Amino acid sequence: MIPVKIAYRPVAFLPFQRKVDTRFPSGWAELSPKQLVAAASIFKESISDDRVIRAMLDIPIRTVRKLTPFQKYRLIELLSFLGHYTPYHEFIIPEVGQLTGPKSRLKDEPFAAFMFAENYFDRYARHFGSDDLCRFIGCFYWQGPFDEKDIVSRAALISKTEPMVLEAIFLNYRLIREWLAVSYPTVFHVAEEAGEMNSTSSWLDVLDAIVGDNIIHQVDYARLPVHTVLRFLNNRIKTRKHGKS
Repeated sequence: MIPVKIAYRPVAFLPFQRKVDTRFPSGWAELSPKQLVAAASIFKESISDDRVIRAMLDIPIRTVRKLTPFQKYRLIELLSFLGHYTPYHEFIIPEVGQLTGPKSRLKDEPFAAFMFAENYFDRYARHFGSDDLCRFIGCFYWQGPFDEKDIVSRAALISKTEPMVLEAIFLNYRLIREWLAVSYPTVFHVAEEAGEMNSTSSWLDVLDAIVGDNIIHQVDYARLPVHTVLRFLNNRIKTRKHGKS
């Protein structure tokens, strides 16, 4: 966090000042849920600079409105990190309604949830359909064991959430995907070469082509933790490449 000291005049025509000591996030990892929603609102161009500053500094809007244009400009400059999707390993917003998000680093998240989430993530990124956004989030936010049959019913519950919160989760997953690509560069490279990287069929095709009967025909393969499958794929692809060299 970046320490910020602000001096402002509560009454413009009077000479005395008030001072505020606060902090400004220096990167994605330091954003609170409220600040992440503000960041998503910036991307959607649906928030004023004053409200962005209020969220990032956690100060009253009336204080923000007392700042000079130059002060506001310098504060907005601190958001330059939003121009880069840097790897991050967890969902910043822990819950949507009564549905709970994944653990840090997607620990214990089933591979099936990941595959369906990738599918809906890609569809929303291409077509911006609200149903796809809600279903994407429904793949990661749930209670009890994951079942693809429940995605639609969870999406109906999620659709009642404030839209910009959902946009914030979508934005957050961009960072998580960057982290996954760094963690498993080989398997993500192969998935990209398969064409539709984010579609369910693409991930099934990659899995089938690389491991064949070893996993794909196991009844419960979809219940395996996502890292178990991605690590297996990553190592198997490396082994095959070394074998061909």
